[in-house]
Amino acid sequence: MRLGIVVPAFFYVPYWAAVDKGFYKDVGLDVSIIVYGGIDPLTKALKAREVDIGIGSPEHVIHNVEAGGDLRMVGGNVNRPTHSLIVQPEIKTLSDLRGKVLGVSALSGGTSSLFIDILERVGLKYPQDYVIVEASVVPPRHEKLMSREIDAAMQTDPHNYMAEDAGLNNLGAVSDWIPYFQFNSVNVRSSWASSHRDELVKFLAASIKASKWLFDGKRLGNY
Repeated sequence: MRLGIVVPAFFYVPYWAAVDKGFYKDVGLDVSIIVYGGIDPLTKALKAREVDIGIGSPEHVIHNVEAGGDLRMVGGNVNRPTHSLIVQPEIKTLSDLRGKVLGVSALSGGTSSLFIDILERVGLKYPQDYVIVEASVVPPRHEKLMSREIDAAMQTDPHNYMAEDAGLNNLGAVSDWIPYFQFNSVNVRSSWASSHRDELVKFLAASIKASKWLFDGKRLGNY
């Protein structure tokens, strides 16, 4: 089974844990994880049958379904934002983002949706009040922040701390504004899922087991 992910970020740890701890093998699955470096390449790979399952953006699946496509969501991975809103040193408030350039992973979902929602709360409308540009995933966005190619980005650990150490401002956790948001989902082609139902159910069950193992380990200090 080929599993596609966007980037080696911490919210994908359960899937690596399931491989490393043998949870997939225990149910007869041989899972290989492929990193695509962006949500658009991953979605393209899923459509092209290069992967069987993709842990990616719900918005891309919704757009595909609305266009009559074959993609479907069968589970969730991250149900709340895990990012901090990192900005250049001179930016002190959300309102200061007027006229600024915001870097996101994709224009059609994920952090772009979050930015638009949050900034509407302070009266900033897209696209007339600020610019959104594709700036890839978290590590490249960090570099673009450092070089001032972009003025703001939503960054996860540890890049939010790295940015603060470099003198950039952290306006707060995105979850302070939007506590719940289905940021990642488990996506498949319905044609594949219907002919591989048993494998899909086993994959989901083993992934849930890995998530429980991870959180139990954190609580008990047993990694």
